[in-house]
Amino acid sequence: YTTSVSEMVINSDLYKVADEANRNMMLFAILMIIPCLFGTSLIFYFIIPICSKNGESIGKYILGLGVLSADGYVLKKYHHIPRYISLFVIELAGGILSFGGLFLVTYVMFCFSKKRRSIHDFCGNSVVIDKKASVWFVDKDQEYRYNYKTRIN
Repeated sequence: YTTSVSEMVINSDLYKVADEANRNMMLFAILMIIPCLFGTSLIFYFIIPICSKNGESIGKYILGLGVLSADGYVLKKYHHIPRYISLFVIELAGGILSFGGLFLVTYVMFCFSKKRRSIHDFCGNSVVIDKKASVWFVDKDQEYRYNYKTRIN
């Protein structure tokens, strides 16, 4: 009866203890990543856009972008909820679980859709615009007043 060195190592108690400790550390790391991802995305992609005037995150503010509803008016605050949930659950968590496959689908949708909309834009009925090159309104009455003023002048 002969055993190889690798079989002796695998069957040893020290290996089993080290393997169990390694599994526990990996589980702990995974369980710690989830609240961190959720917390930071909650702050930067939900709370800040709801508090801002144009529904923009910090990155959108720096780049001069804003978020409007798909029909071109200011995005209502309650539209940020499905937009954020789809961003976190579908794109972030789904992208990690699919090893980046869902990120690819999201970016292909962005590149080939007419208004450059991603999954979270479709779920939140929103579109991202360039603030400098766009005029947007709160509602149709404000748009009508603007058009009426510009026709008179």
